[in-house]
Amino acid sequence: MKFRQIILWMMKAFVAVVISFAIMCGFSFFYDNVPAHFDNLNNSTDYKYESNKFYSKATEGIAFGHTNNDGFNNELDLGEKDIDILLMGSSQEEAFNVKTSESTAAQLNRLFGNNYYTYSIAHSSQTLPYFVRNLESALKTYKPKSYVLFEVQSILITPEIAQNALNNTLERLSSAKGIAADLQKVPYLKVLYHQFNDYKALKATPTVAGSDNTNTATDEYTQNIDGLMQKIEELCAKYNVTPIIYYQPHLSLNNDKTVNVLNIDTPLNEISGFYNSYVSLCQKHNIIFVDMTDDFLKNYNEKQILPHGYCNTKVGVGHLNAEGHRIIAERLYATIEEKAVTR
Repeated sequence: MKFRQIILWMMKAFVAVVISFAIMCGFSFFYDNVPAHFDNLNNSTDYKYESNKFYSKATEGIAFGHTNNDGFNNELDLGEKDIDILLMGSSQEEAFNVKTSESTAAQLNRLFGNNYYTYSIAHSSQTLPYFVRNLESALKTYKPKSYVLFEVQSILITPEIAQNALNNTLERLSSAKGIAADLQKVPYLKVLYHQFNDYKALKATPTVAGSDNTNTATDEYTQNIDGLMQKIEELCAKYNVTPIIYYQPHLSLNNDKTVNVLNIDTPLNEISGFYNSYVSLCQKHNIIFVDMTDDFLKNYNEKQILPHGYCNTKVGVGHLNAEGHRIIAERLYATIEEKAVTR
């Protein structure tokens, strides 16, 4: 009798676990459900998402949509229109936290009408050294006619990473493979996987470029940034496109409702030497540099709306919101209209 009770209890426990797991998967499907990603075989990015897959986000912003046939977050499928402007960016421009129609690329397309079509291959964790390493493959694959945009939120780059990008030894960002990749297709397990990665990231020790005196750009920093900019200039000249780097800093809200400008985590006035060197090197190598700082500050002073963060997150912290995407799109539109060349 006791044995039968144990078996019955085990069966009930198993059913309870299955039901609970199914409920959590159903909840996660709408709450935090980004498609699984895998290695990008054409090397235009390190990896990309499953194509034609539904995504939803309610952990930071409230948005849903689906990836296109190329595995990126664009309103149109690859091949529907010729690409005039290629956008390379991080998770900020990946734009899973807003509606697809609110992304920088989508808003640029509305502003330009039929004059230019922007296609985004933005993907999380991509930074300028990764863009440089992947740039030629991206230009070969997508064949933009006029411009390539690089979104950056920091001008601090470690010399080691810069050198590795130039030597083509920069380690590719890993994507899940085998069983881990298959498990990512289960919504709740995907949430657990992301939480585990976030935990590892918190434990990692950040590295900062430069020396102890962050007001002075070191020769090593300048030399390595110069190499990255030169590679961008050479490749863009080879494929006859104009490069634009746009820098979108974060604004940190103070108790008195004033804001500080941050280079991700570092106040911009503490890295002025690096910033000035970065801008000068862009000019040297015929790269248009767009600084969104004044645009963000002007919009905040007029509307009291920060470009990052959502009603369900810490104020001003996180990814670009719809307002941030709009401000960037309008500034890039004005810049390209001003400097557009005859095609």
